[in-house]
Amino acid sequence: MIHERENTVAVIGGLGRMGMVTRRIFAEAGYTPLISDIKDPKTLPAREAIRQSGIVFFSVLPIENIEGVIRSTADVFDEAHRVLDNASWKGLLQQGYEILDQRGVSICSTHPLCKEDQPLFGQNVLIAPFGQNPQRATLLAEQVHQRVGMVLR
Repeated sequence: MIHERENTVAVIGGLGRMGMVTRRIFAEAGYTPLISDIKDPKTLPAREAIRQSGIVFFSVLPIENIEGVIRSTADVFDEAHRVLDNASWKGLLQQGYEILDQRGVSICSTHPLCKEDQPLFGQNVLIAPFGQNPQRATLLAEQVHQRVGMVLR
């Protein structure tokens, strides 16, 4: 069960265009994606998706809503979680990420420089570690994006 959780990614906002790209990236890299999206009540609630996963990927618009999701689910996160995102405006994530950083969560912000209808191979991705303990999340971000042929920046 622990190994299963470790290889499961909760894509929060997984029904949006970039959420679908994220889902594709992780699925192609061999991870099991769980989708949570307020647009569809049939998807898992964020709390349950986070509880079942070892990886949480925020792909929420508007970006400023991510902090609210973090505040309402912070108690579900533990030191085993790795958190990533594909938000274009990183400043809006800082306060929410500081909450998770204080809980010992490993965080790395990413930004794939491609659109949902483009092939992933050869596309650039920005990797931006965050906080006191970014190593595990950064390594994950690098490995996942390299597995699908993206170029790390």
